[in-house]
Amino acid sequence: MAHLERSTNGDGPPPPAAGIVVGVDGSEHSLWALDWAADEAERRRVPLQVLHVNFWTDEALRLPAFAEQDQIDSEELRTAVDRAEKRHPGVNVVGRRCAPPAAEALVDASRTAELVVVGTRGLGLMENLTLGSVSHYVACHAHCPVVLVPAPVQ
Repeated sequence: MAHLERSTNGDGPPPPAAGIVVGVDGSEHSLWALDWAADEAERRRVPLQVLHVNFWTDEALRLPAFAEQDQIDSEELRTAVDRAEKRHPGVNVVGRRCAPPAAEALVDASRTAELVVVGTRGLGLMENLTLGSVSHYVACHAHCPVVLVPAPVQ
């Protein structure tokens, strides 16, 4: 059974050590990265930490106007964790929600990971770039190796 957490960047204890960290945002690209990361976690026999970074700060999400967005973010994370568990039931999957910005949250998570996995594009405004801004930042600043998962060849 997966464990879901909520954390903020820089506050509280560091996240638990994770074999592989994968960033998800509900986009198709992030789900391809999730599948690749789950496959790799099983191959390596290590835990998988599924990281969903809120678009809004925790303070904003506490406001009534953002209650629906908070629920959507939780559902996206739960869906991603469920997908990884169904793909590889033997992998220990932990879901974590973090405060923005996404790139910094993933770099922070890379401190305790042996590998970070991200899709090459997400939900950002510059979707047509070859490499998304989050994946580019993570690739340049992570404290461990990074795998950038492209869209499958059609």
